[in-house]
Amino acid sequence: MPTHNRPDLLKRAVTSALTQSFSDVEVIVVDDAGEDPTVVLQEFGESRLRLIRHAHNGGLAAARNTGLRVARGEFVTYLDDDDYFLPDHCARLVSLLDRTGAIMAYTDGWATEENWEGPVVTVLRRELVYSRDFDVRQLLCDNILPVNAAMHRRSVFAHTGGFDETLRVHEDWEHWIRVAGSGGTVVHDPTITCEYTTRPGAGNMRTQWHARFLETFQIIHHRYAEASSALGVTMQQSEIRQNCAAWARQQASTMSQEELALAARTGMLRRLAHGAARLGAVPDAPIVRALLEDVAQRVPDEPEAWIGLAAALRFERRPEEALAALCNAVHGGETDALYAELALVCSDLGRSTDAARFTSILVSRTGAPPVPIEPPTARRGAIFTDVRARTPVASA
Repeated sequence: MPTHNRPDLLKRAVTSALTQSFSDVEVIVVDDAGEDPTVVLQEFGESRLRLIRHAHNGGLAAARNTGLRVARGEFVTYLDDDDYFLPDHCARLVSLLDRTGAIMAYTDGWATEENWEGPVVTVLRRELVYSRDFDVRQLLCDNILPVNAAMHRRSVFAHTGGFDETLRVHEDWEHWIRVAGSGGTVVHDPTITCEYTTRPGAGNMRTQWHARFLETFQIIHHRYAEASSALGVTMQQSEIRQNCAAWARQQASTMSQEELALAARTGMLRRLAHGAARLGAVPDAPIVRALLEDVAQRVPDEPEAWIGLAAALRFERRPEEALAALCNAVHGGETDALYAELALVCSDLGRSTDAARFTSILVSRTGAPPVPIEPPTARRGAIFTDVRARTPVASA
């Protein structure tokens, strides 16, 4: 159970875990370098409750990995500090895993919006967002379950190495793909056994999460673009890409203008386009470009949205359209990113004088010329790599 500076919410989450009808549980709270929750947890007086503290904030993936490394039970389930289990959550999942022999099982959960005013909690909205049977085809394109609804055998950790600590969001989705690739079956019980919550006051965090989605979607999609055959299904690459594109555009359509503007201002849109080339995902370029076209039209006053679109068009070898997109960014003033893209686009167009002029301006501002990003020629490595090969061990 990861936690960070939310003692009131933590108390509710821990209570829900300790009062399960299946009582043979250990609850591992991982404080991710926040204020010490020891006093809050001591109130429970429970030997089944353990606290581990991180010296440095590592994010949800790192906190979950810390808990996985010290867990002693046969099965592992997850709970964020602002969410909670219904009383039969563990009993139902343990029974399902025992009965089926599956490596992972999951239930359904309410998505609940709450308003907290002191000790008074008012439910503003409650709906069932996830309720899908396990489908590898869908998993390669979308997350099909909330992390709090899942339980898997602890032995899975030996195969996957845990959650990818380089991802700040969607780390659960990426982990489920690797769990599915480790062998065994995944089963679903459409019974609601948990709730995951949001609060109106958490708008800024939600905005940042949605903005980060644009990057993590690209990373995960590319990483597993060739995974269908390894997962035992037959899918053409065009089908995977088409499904992912539809999902990405649908997700982006749910983001507010504020969220899209934040994604633009922080350079995430431009990095998304650069990622298509840096990761060698040249076939993904039309997907990225279509997504960024939608975004630029919705937040036309954000120069970085147009710069990101220009980068995507340049990777598709469409420099004239890239230059037109950059013209829409000029109203935002002179920026290093604008001059870098102008230099590269003019070079692609054979306008060497203009390219040299923009390069000179960029060097005078930053001390370095623009660096073109070319897709690597080397083939990607193994699809289901143990995550421990690419992430550090979190300090605890």
